[in-house]
Amino acid sequence: MEFKGEWLALIGFSWAFWNVPKRDNWIGWNEEQKLKRMKYIAQNTRFLIMPEIRVKNLASYALNQCTKRLSGDFLKIYGYPVFLVETFVDKAKYKGTSYKACGWENIGETGGYTKKHTGYYYTGEKKLILIKELIKDSREILKKEYPTYHYYKPLERKRMINVSELSFEGENGLLAVFNEIKDPRDGHGKRHLLSSILAVSILAVLSGADSFRGIERWVKLLGRETLKKLKFKRGKAPSESAIRKLLQRLDGQEVDDKVFCWLAKQTKEILDYISVDGKTLRGSHAKDKRAVQLLSAVLHKEGITISQVEVEEKTNEIPKIKDIFKNINIEGSVITADALHTQRGTAKFLIEQKGADFIFPVKENQKGLYEDINALDEASFSPGAY
Repeated sequence: MEFKGEWLALIGFSWAFWNVPKRDNWIGWNEEQKLKRMKYIAQNTRFLIMPEIRVKNLASYALNQCTKRLSGDFLKIYGYPVFLVETFVDKAKYKGTSYKACGWENIGETGGYTKKHTGYYYTGEKKLILIKELIKDSREILKKEYPTYHYYKPLERKRMINVSELSFEGENGLLAVFNEIKDPRDGHGKRHLLSSILAVSILAVLSGADSFRGIERWVKLLGRETLKKLKFKRGKAPSESAIRKLLQRLDGQEVDDKVFCWLAKQTKEILDYISVDGKTLRGSHAKDKRAVQLLSAVLHKEGITISQVEVEEKTNEIPKIKDIFKNINIEGSVITADALHTQRGTAKFLIEQKGADFIFPVKENQKGLYEDINALDEASFSPGAY
């Protein structure tokens, strides 16, 4: 950590130590869960404030700033986040004051052993075990049957994808949704069903995986029985290359349509408020063409995208709002969008064809409408009038 070119503190993190019984008891996981999820715990191995630096509360500030970004850094570098971070404090020399000020919890002491290449040796130097949960309910997440990557954004804004509660077959089942998509692969050497690979890929992405490798890691953490339910032969997970090669050959818009229809059905009871927003796809700019523009419909509370279309070069967002709601039942929902969509045709489409309501802003450049609204008697729109 530096300030104006001057080093203030050095903080190091690594993977956690395997044999810490007090931590394992505190989490409450079994050996199988520990084997699969141990990588989600980091160890603070080094914490040093430079000797010449004398700033009040600097230690707790530096530590807090580092732990805030720790999950994101692990994700970028290794493809997965961390849920817990732990450290050992030599109680003969330190009290762990800076850690405790940042919300770290003292869960006990080590056994007083040290590890060498030939085994463990008792030294009698017991250390405090301090742990900090980087996300809410991380202990429960580490013990769950299925993995989840809800680590970086507030949990209340995300729907947790509980694989054990999902229906895979039947009319609204996840596998059935993808059965209508044509498989681009030939029959030779095809180990996994298209619907199975698509299903786990979607669930992994909804759980936070953002790369092919991340999808593979997420799938491998699913239990054998769950993989069998998803129609993987002998409960064997697909490799990263199998996932990547199939997804790269599919029609993205067709997959999007199927996924968003399925999502809308799963979240039917919470389609209260939907935001329409345009975005530029990061990294899509090329010399001979503009960056890819997308128009998305996002659930306000959950932050889930339920529909998305590309805005082609020779058009704009306005007519595309009809496309994103084409296959989704939004009756009774409230649609919000920016002033670009404050159009008579859009309002008529939402009310008359989709049975939805809307909240659109009006700017001064929409002169006629802006003046008409300002001329209205506000008393006529008081809450008591309805």
